[in-house]
Amino acid sequence: MIPNMWEKVFAISSVAFLVAMALWIWEEMMPEWRFYQKKFKSMAMELAATLEEKDEIRSEGLKVRQIVMERLNRVDRCTTCHLGAEDAKYANLPLPFKYCPLTETHLPKKFGCSLCHGGEGSGIETKTAHGEGSRTHSPRLKGEYLQASCGKCHLEEYLYAAPLLLVGKRLYEHYGCGDCHKLYRRGRRAGPDLEKIASKRIDEFEWGKDRGEKSFVRWIFLHFKNPKEFQEDSKMTDYRMSEENAKALTVYMLSLTDERYPSDYYRGRKDEEHVQ
Repeated sequence: MIPNMWEKVFAISSVAFLVAMALWIWEEMMPEWRFYQKKFKSMAMELAATLEEKDEIRSEGLKVRQIVMERLNRVDRCTTCHLGAEDAKYANLPLPFKYCPLTETHLPKKFGCSLCHGGEGSGIETKTAHGEGSRTHSPRLKGEYLQASCGKCHLEEYLYAAPLLLVGKRLYEHYGCGDCHKLYRRGRRAGPDLEKIASKRIDEFEWGKDRGEKSFVRWIFLHFKNPKEFQEDSKMTDYRMSEENAKALTVYMLSLTDERYPSDYYRGRKDEEHVQ
């Protein structure tokens, strides 16, 4: 009876191993971006208005696409999956094929995608490209948090497209954050320097006993709502912030990175505090 049992265990283990190996080989030979491109071609064919358009779509091979921004020393491969990002006729397609209106004012050849949207632009797998993982310092920004990217280049007093960013800057002064934190050579050192806080990796934050999602946005937001959320001995004042104020301040914090660009990328006030 015992030998038969071990034979069954060995057989099951062998099958499981072979299945795992087959899946690994399949994933290596057929990466997810190929499936996205095949699906996009099918949708694009249905939207094509002429035979010439259909022939062009049909003849387009499956490949990794990339935007090289030499002046920024970075590469984006986002359009490998986000294939309709630059064409308005794909405005009604679902993600990741949907048209991105930002491309009208922020030309992909100059800005790429990840400069505004966050994430690791060089990645071609969803998890990597979206900046998910303990070592990333560039999470993909979603919804209203996308306004934080405007603050990287736009230094105007008011920006119509980013109202939360403006509110966050004003709340920083309202709550007297500079009384404890240093930012752009101003403020004190009782708390951490905030000038490049959004460039910290997820594993550099103190998470305490928390077992929730490890994300920069979540940590900053909950820290503003309750400073002792992750650190029981936190010395930060609890302002009992509303969700709206905590979100606005989080957006502002997300704009504070160590990224620096050529001077023509900036709009508004250009001084040594922001442009180096």
